[in-house]
Amino acid sequence: MFYFLFLFMDQLIAVILALAREIKLFNNSFKSLLVIAQGLLFLVKILNRSNNNDIDVIEAIDMVNVNGYEVREGLYYHKEHFWAKVEKELVRFGTTDYGQKALKEVVFVELPSAGDAVKQNEPYGTVESVKAVVDLIAPVSGTVKEVNEKLRDNPEPINKDPYGEGWLIAVTPSNLKTELDNIMAFKAAVDWYKEVVK
Repeated sequence: MFYFLFLFMDQLIAVILALAREIKLFNNSFKSLLVIAQGLLFLVKILNRSNNNDIDVIEAIDMVNVNGYEVREGLYYHKEHFWAKVEKELVRFGTTDYGQKALKEVVFVELPSAGDAVKQNEPYGTVESVKAVVDLIAPVSGTVKEVNEKLRDNPEPINKDPYGEGWLIAVTPSNLKTELDNIMAFKAAVDWYKEVVK
């Protein structure tokens, strides 16, 4: 509850500041107070992270917008525009915001079955859009544990919510520590996308 109240307050202050800049609604002193309040909220967020066991939930909400493409914190990124999220014993895969926008409207997805093996950098399925058919490339190796079966009948979430309901599969990794070094963590991915979408 506290975290959602924090999110509301943070967004409210951001909107007020944006309005203030556009229409010169407040004097400089009031705007300075708003900036200070926003800074305090950010500090509370950082402190809350260090004392909150639900850190994965918080990280999943944070993101950076790189020229119109969303890059989420708490994920690893493959240069073929797929993401991987480490979840205790599993690693969940999905398509990045850049990837789904490049595909445009997804109309069909072919996914493996539970128990199938996937190998890092190799295809494990396909996604078909109005524009192209693209291989799904595994960010890490492992055995498929979960499959997002809903996408077989309705692949729309890949476009609408690529980092959430549009996830593809989850695997039990076979060589996670080594293979994570071969893909990009959040900061490296942000820097890379800045170059890609210049």
